[in-house]
Amino acid sequence: MMKRPKRSGIDFFIGEGRYRERLKGARLAMITNQTGVSIDYRLSHCLVNEKFRLVKLFSPEHGLFGNCGAGEDVDFYTDSFTGLPVYSLYKVGDQSIADFLLEDVDVLVYDIQDVGARCYTYISTLYEAMKTCQRTKTAIIVLDRAPMLGRRLDGLVLSEEVRSFVGIYEIPFRYGLTPGEFSKLVYKEKGYDFPLEIVGIDPSGIEENPDGFEYAFVPPSVSIPTFDSALAYCAMALLEGTNVSEGRGTSTPFQVFGAPYIEAKTLLSALEGLRLGGVKFVPASFTPSFSKHSGVQCQGCRMIFEDKTAFNSFETIAGVLDAIGELYPNDFKLLEEGQKIAKLLGRPIHAGMRFSSLLDESRKDCMKFEKRIEDIVLY
Repeated sequence: MMKRPKRSGIDFFIGEGRYRERLKGARLAMITNQTGVSIDYRLSHCLVNEKFRLVKLFSPEHGLFGNCGAGEDVDFYTDSFTGLPVYSLYKVGDQSIADFLLEDVDVLVYDIQDVGARCYTYISTLYEAMKTCQRTKTAIIVLDRAPMLGRRLDGLVLSEEVRSFVGIYEIPFRYGLTPGEFSKLVYKEKGYDFPLEIVGIDPSGIEENPDGFEYAFVPPSVSIPTFDSALAYCAMALLEGTNVSEGRGTSTPFQVFGAPYIEAKTLLSALEGLRLGGVKFVPASFTPSFSKHSGVQCQGCRMIFEDKTAFNSFETIAGVLDAIGELYPNDFKLLEEGQKIAKLLGRPIHAGMRFSSLLDESRKDCMKFEKRIEDIVLY
């Protein structure tokens, strides 16, 4: 029998009459998608529409139902469940909420389950929404959700010179905060003064659980179908800045990786020599159905989690990148002259740089960040 999930912000928001009483007559808008579900897996925006005066919806990257690919434009449309207009907040060159779209909104409600990796753009959408609400003085209510991968911190804190929508704020790559805590951090450090409220969660399942996630889980996008793929994403997302396939277009994205020029046996031997914590590698051969090397057979490795609590995402991807670069110096390429991986990594890079040379810096970054969020953590 499936274990009953623990309660998230939406469950308290809908279940407690004080919110309905206080917001009676207020015009609400929601930023949400398919991950916004209640303890019994009902869509949050449908529940809010039943209990409150919901006037419009905003969707992040991948659309309201997570069916759009990474980076894909989504047009304006009408939600078939509520009849409400849906405005996409993910457009090439513009991921913000225009001020005029909040002219008929009193409260903006945010309810999205994030993966917990800085480059996963849902928190970037929240950040941009906060900037708009600071200008318009529109209230925000964040319906909080547990961090999918627990409180673990890993990777470099973002450097200002590589800021982008896939790295929008100075946090580690794996940042260990809830959406509510992230909003609280931004609110404090930016000196914002619009009304911000965070509706909390049942915190009893928030710590890292190697057996999975204890809250209602809906895949956050087509390329993150499982808890294990989310954990793998925290390492292998950096491959998106290279000509190595990160497994998009396969049934196990981010858990399998390779390229047409890689020999699986050779790469496997190199990775086994690194003795990386928590993971094993097995040889893999695959043909992506879309994305990089679509329709072309690739060889590489499959990552198997042996001990998820011992898995160090940045150490793992640094080892993988260095190994491929050393084995295939004439074939391995960084896309966009290294700018794409720099945005994902959070640091400018230079030719010939070993990614493992950044491990000590990442550990120091995470220690500093832990002190920075001492009064931010809610649970």
